[in-house]
Amino acid sequence: MPELLPAQSSPTLMLDFNTLEDLYSRYGRQAFGLALRILEDKTAAEQAIQEVFLRYWRQPDLYEPQNGPFLNWLLREVHCYCLDRLPANLFQPHNALLVKGPLSTEIVLKSQSDLGEASPGASRQLLARQALAGLPQEQREIVEMAYFKGLNHQQIARLTGYSAQCVRQQLTVGLVRLKRGMAQYNPV
Repeated sequence: MPELLPAQSSPTLMLDFNTLEDLYSRYGRQAFGLALRILEDKTAAEQAIQEVFLRYWRQPDLYEPQNGPFLNWLLREVHCYCLDRLPANLFQPHNALLVKGPLSTEIVLKSQSDLGEASPGASRQLLARQALAGLPQEQREIVEMAYFKGLNHQQIARLTGYSAQCVRQQLTVGLVRLKRGMAQYNPV
């Protein structure tokens, strides 16, 4: 299915409402899933994606097609918006219990045959979930802390008890493994 993009994109014109509605129906669920995973609050996640889509509606030139697919841009915007909304003191040492234990939400893995029947976006999402689930638990938790919680190496080291150098190494290796796991995805 081709990328849904506005016919006209101008800084002075707002995006056509029907186009925005199409984009929301196509990508809203994935954006909401990411926002919910980061913010861990349904209302806050709904507000986050609403705000990102509203910002795009008002300024459609924020997305530049030459920089990649719309979905990538949208998820990057949602990710940044949500990380900016996390409480600054959430990961101080006295609150370390808030992130102890497995961070992974349930990862539903489907069979390889399901990937062929799914849309390209769904296939990519399933491959990402499989690649993430394939990481060793410690590595997966470090990747999740960095991506979903926006923690830096030192913060992750304090929470896990690993050295910052070990965290950096585990994050690098984890991201390389994720990239390899996603290498089988070939966008249409």
